[in-house]
Amino acid sequence: MKWKQRASLGGILASVTLLGACVQPIEVTQAPIKADYKPGFSVDRVAGESAVTVRSFTGVEKERKEFSGAACVLESDEIRASFTTPAEIIVPKFRQRKEFASRGRPTSARVVCKAAGSTGIASFDATDKQVQTATNAGVGGAILTAVVSGAIAGSTSWKYPGIMSVTVQGVE
Repeated sequence: MKWKQRASLGGILASVTLLGACVQPIEVTQAPIKADYKPGFSVDRVAGESAVTVRSFTGVEKERKEFSGAACVLESDEIRASFTTPAEIIVPKFRQRKEFASRGRPTSARVVCKAAGSTGIASFDATDKQVQTATNAGVGGAILTAVVSGAIAGSTSWKYPGIMSVTVQGVE
């Protein structure tokens, strides 16, 4: 019986240790920043808005650590925003329509952050949250998935990921 108690206690201690190792993200304290449309951008392509949180990190893998205060620019062919990390950026969702070039998909958003004389760059693609392809469903499942995906494509908007992380090396 004692070995079960010890094993249980060991499991609890391991769990507490792992939870303590989790690092909370730095709180976003500034008001959300709305990205500006670039000249020539057609607002007919806009299907609403979504929030993107941009965070800056230094280090690699297990040594990776978030830091605040990086001066950043988020930019695509359609939008632009300047801010300091961490920040919440309000970006458009884009209509997906066959009459638009590339079905309305926006260009990749590029985030460039600078801190302590170093620069980090990351690129993010907009995705459509369509129905995922059914696996092991045979030909009938594939046809049904194609029909449903085609129907949804007209109503599903392109959207950038909710979190964008940029690594800037050399920041202490």
